[in-house]
Amino acid sequence: MTTTGDRIYPFTGIVGMADLKLALLLNAVSPAIGGVLVRGEKGTASRPWSAGWPRCCRRCRWYPAARTPATPPPLIPRARPDRTPPLLRGKGRDPGVVCVDEALRFAVPVLGALDEFGADLGFTIEPGSDLAGVGTAILSGKRVTFTADQLWPLPALPPNVVRTDRPEPGIPAVLVTDKKDLETERAVVFRPPSLIVGAGASRGVPAAEIGQLIDSTLAELGLSPRSVRHLATAEVKADEDGLQAAAAERGWRVVTHPAEQLAAVPVPNPSEVVRRAIGTPSVAEAAALIDPGATLLAAKRASALRPGTKVLASGLGAEQQRAAAAVAQARAGHAVALIGSGDAGVYAMGSPALELAGDDIDVTVVPGVTAALAVAAVLGAPLGHDHVMISLSDLHTAWPVIERRIIAAAEADLVTCFYNPASARRGWQLRRAIELLAARRPPATPVGWVRDATRPGQAASVATLADFDPGLVDMHTLVVVGSSRSRVRGGRMVTPRDYRWAPLEEI
Repeated sequence: MTTTGDRIYPFTGIVGMADLKLALLLNAVSPAIGGVLVRGEKGTASRPWSAGWPRCCRRCRWYPAARTPATPPPLIPRARPDRTPPLLRGKGRDPGVVCVDEALRFAVPVLGALDEFGADLGFTIEPGSDLAGVGTAILSGKRVTFTADQLWPLPALPPNVVRTDRPEPGIPAVLVTDKKDLETERAVVFRPPSLIVGAGASRGVPAAEIGQLIDSTLAELGLSPRSVRHLATAEVKADEDGLQAAAAERGWRVVTHPAEQLAAVPVPNPSEVVRRAIGTPSVAEAAALIDPGATLLAAKRASALRPGTKVLASGLGAEQQRAAAAVAQARAGHAVALIGSGDAGVYAMGSPALELAGDDIDVTVVPGVTAALAVAAVLGAPLGHDHVMISLSDLHTAWPVIERRIIAAAEADLVTCFYNPASARRGWQLRRAIELLAARRPPATPVGWVRDATRPGQAASVATLADFDPGLVDMHTLVVVGSSRSRVRGGRMVTPRDYRWAPLEEI
């Protein structure tokens, strides 16, 4: 940092820099950067920069410095460490530092220029984010996509950083999202403080029970705990050790509200029992909704775990290992519940678990609502006649096999539901599937897609086979392609239940 009079300006250091445009680009990336430190070479960059600087950016200042070696290919920063220690005081306070070769061919972030992005709004960076790669792409003028779940008062972006609804395959990306399961590469993921966990608790409830309930709820909603701003509760629960400990374990602070403030918040599930006990009909829901404009993502739920219940939480993937772990626990004498979304028997955990479980294990399969049925309800009634479900993921099934099944469904004129239609690593399969169906169905055949069916952020649309854009689809989407008899009525996709009115040769 440097000072001018009684004002303090954070700044970015640019080593071996000889281009004003790049400095201004860096200044646009982070509004927290108040000035720019330039370590130029005497007699070359120093004079024109010092002369032109005040006219370009009133917050920027010129700080001449001793000669510093440039960065030769390969991209190995060689900035003299003994020149910079006064500026480096710790990760939370360091400025961004970028090494640039004198020919202006390469820019290498040494201390990330993206680190301060959104810091004033409480953004944190997801571990594993590709700060160096994305930062280099931004500084090099390459196309970088920017995607945000919500509207945030962010600074102006450089012209090569383009706002999109979702990341583009193979393109460096900056994401501002509280969603947990992201299938992205070459991305920097910022976690905004967009979530508040409302919680109430009985006296003496264990921290583990509270934590398990919170963790399972966030996992069910697909939300990252790194986006939790704080845990909110009633003032009378401020001394509840279980709540305090559960929040502390997750790095969250606890915010309390008076009962009379909570009582004024409209909630979907008020309780007269709670009102009589502490003066408000709701603690968890009211505490989560107390901020203006807040939206309830999950209704209150009570822990139904008996004392001593063990929870083994996991994310998506590794289905075989998860099923094996559940079967192993059952063989050890435990009563085990293997829980997932949708229906356990449709592209889910039921199949691998039953394959591993022998006659020595009693198994009860509880039916659920699979994605095809949830999506069909959103679109209308596209499954009114014979239909087929096909997964386009070639991780476990060879693509030639999948393609033969698509052709068979097309020739049989079946409504086709495509699970796992696309991801960041798989973008071409859905396009090929649509080509195969389009060769055997009318161009006006309706195609519907739904993202996050029945969940927060649900989105849906219906197009024709000729106009459908596979680029709209991601890993959270299911696509339904109608048969030749499917129609759109009142904006809803409908497949007639009975084909008796159709000529036999058309069926």
